[in-house]
Amino acid sequence: METISVVFPTRNRPELLRRLWQSAKDTASVMPEFCTYIDEDDILSVPVCQELGIKYRQGPPKVYTQNYNEAAVSATGSIFFDVADDFIFREKNWDVKVIAEFDKSEDKLIFVHGYDGTEGAENATHFFVHRHWVDTLGYLFPPYFRWANADVWMTRVAKMIGRQVYLDVILAEHMHLCQGKAKIDSTYAEASDRIRKYAWADVVGYHSLDERKADIEADAEKLRKAIKFYAENHRYDDHKFTNGSNEEVRCEGRVDPSSSRGQENAVKLEPSGSCISKPLRSRFVR
Repeated sequence: METISVVFPTRNRPELLRRLWQSAKDTASVMPEFCTYIDEDDILSVPVCQELGIKYRQGPPKVYTQNYNEAAVSATGSIFFDVADDFIFREKNWDVKVIAEFDKSEDKLIFVHGYDGTEGAENATHFFVHRHWVDTLGYLFPPYFRWANADVWMTRVAKMIGRQVYLDVILAEHMHLCQGKAKIDSTYAEASDRIRKYAWADVVGYHSLDERKADIEADAEKLRKAIKFYAENHRYDDHKFTNGSNEEVRCEGRVDPSSSRGQENAVKLEPSGSCISKPLRSRFVR
């Protein structure tokens, strides 16, 4: 049976962390696993994670999209859903609806998303993908983006291989400041500074999607090969990646300030063969 891991970074937002978790509990038929990445200077989020049983990893600030890959290391679910901490789950039994789509797919290599309250079928700002999708690409998100374009990248890949599945409902709503759905806080303020500093570069500079068409096509080709392999063999490639990191995944613990990484001094959790901690070579690299 498929299970879902909700993957996201958070920063100094204990109230939103509680709200996100509670909205999932109130709407899901089965409570999903929650996995987050926390910056090492954030002391507000850890106690909430410990209280609610949210798996967390803590360390130095990362490039924005790499935060998701770091959080995903601790995920044990077969389906990953990337969100932001300012989301609210809305649709009753949203997990049943999502899993039903994966049950229709023999190889599970589909890209499922709903309407987030702002964007719909044209762009999946946040999406559900199977662990086999992540294993094929070597990451949940391309780990290059400081602000913009990662969602567009992934949506383009899904459309290129004809595997986008759009559910015209608000599975989870993004309570975005830019849409007047939230009030400014320190995290939004920091994000605004990051937008001013990096967003334009992400759009037109080195991270321009037009300049990286070959990379997007390479991701699409990896998935095409995985789809073809499964169709011919009725199984996945047996090759397994390690996660590229020797760091421990922990939860239910306290921060050890003496640690050079600021990680939790707590019970070790096995990452279940997750292969996301750092950009990895795919098994289908040409």
